[in-house]
Amino acid sequence: MFIPETGAYDKSVRDVERISGLKQYLETYPAFRTVLKKESLDAMDECLDSIRSIRDMCDEKGVSFMLIISPIYHTEMDMYDKAQLAEFLTRLSQITPYWDFSGYNSVSFEPRYFYDPYHFRNAVGDMALARIFGDDSKYVPEGFGRYVDEDNIDTHLAGYFSGAVAGTDSAGTGPAAGYPDIDDHTCRVPILMYHHLDDEVTNSSVITPERFEEHLAALKDAGFNAITLHQLAAYVEKGEELPDNPVVITFDDGYSSNYELAYPLLKKYDMAATINVIGVSVGAEIYKDTGVPITPHFSFEEAREMLQSGLIDIQSHSYDMHNSEQLDEDYRQGVFMKAGESEEEYISAFRSDFERSRREIEENTEAKVIAYAYPNGFYTTLSEVLLGEMGVKITFTIEEGMNTVIKGLPQSLRAMKRYRAGEDISGSELVERIRADITE
Repeated sequence: MFIPETGAYDKSVRDVERISGLKQYLETYPAFRTVLKKESLDAMDECLDSIRSIRDMCDEKGVSFMLIISPIYHTEMDMYDKAQLAEFLTRLSQITPYWDFSGYNSVSFEPRYFYDPYHFRNAVGDMALARIFGDDSKYVPEGFGRYVDEDNIDTHLAGYFSGAVAGTDSAGTGPAAGYPDIDDHTCRVPILMYHHLDDEVTNSSVITPERFEEHLAALKDAGFNAITLHQLAAYVEKGEELPDNPVVITFDDGYSSNYELAYPLLKKYDMAATINVIGVSVGAEIYKDTGVPITPHFSFEEAREMLQSGLIDIQSHSYDMHNSEQLDEDYRQGVFMKAGESEEEYISAFRSDFERSRREIEENTEAKVIAYAYPNGFYTTLSEVLLGEMGVKITFTIEEGMNTVIKGLPQSLRAMKRYRAGEDISGSELVERIRADITE
């Protein structure tokens, strides 16, 4: 949807879609494999005259003028005659300096950086602006963008058509079936999901301390390094490298056993973990005001102690959207809308619930809330858009599988999959499964 006030398009829905493996993305959007018809730059003279006129009008009015050639996917680049492009770029440099993000470069061969073969993602626009204005807080791919003028146009053209990367097919029209999915700008990251530790296993969400320690030992012996969500976000946003074989360990709900049993074991093996707490249940032993006993949850005081270790982080599992169908009179199934609830009412309720969750966590622990684990794993496009608007960088589902995170692409942190690491899975089986999915 076009936004007249900014001149931009609202890409809220596309900007929260799950983006992971390259193979899946190409299956979802087959247009990236399409061979586009050849085009001739017949209006070159008229285009250059228009640019000159705009430049002159800006000069007359004292308006700053900057020309940017936007990122172009390589199949669109293939449409144009190379000699004509070189002529256009050369003549353009004689009219005005410009920033050029087109050509065959590290972005043009990565389809996940594009909505379709003709439109780059907003995140790529952010990278281009970071390059122009020297913003070191954002990831910018190597070789992406050059300031071109008459003095360096020949050097620019010398590399403009030679940036093709391994993995294109013989015709140069698109990624081949074996296009690498693990390279210098992507990383496979498994995320493990735990809940409660107890000697008595009553359901699939419970694991014994002995089995949990077995998982940690197996991961450690296999060379896996447990990372924090802040490290994960920094990889995507800033391009900060992750350790070899990264893994994320998460706990949902915030049970006391996380503090009493899991925390000592995590310290023993020096492994980081994130606990996603239900706000209304922090420090509770009964379910809200019902008087019904529940498995005890740790307090904010205990959360602060764990945070001080540098190994444990506290994130949100909603304030009060993890409802019980048996105990809640005004029951909501996860973050879904209730029957008869208007969209406006739902948006207000969802925003209020998350904001309270974030406020109580940050005020009581000084943890920075950047992630949200969906209650019961349920989520919608609307909930993803709302969380994105509220500054949440990472969202978790309970869908099983591997994640591929991509530098410069925040969408790769959304609706992340997690492996249920239960009592029925040995340490060796867990490692074997993760390794198989990483290399798939």
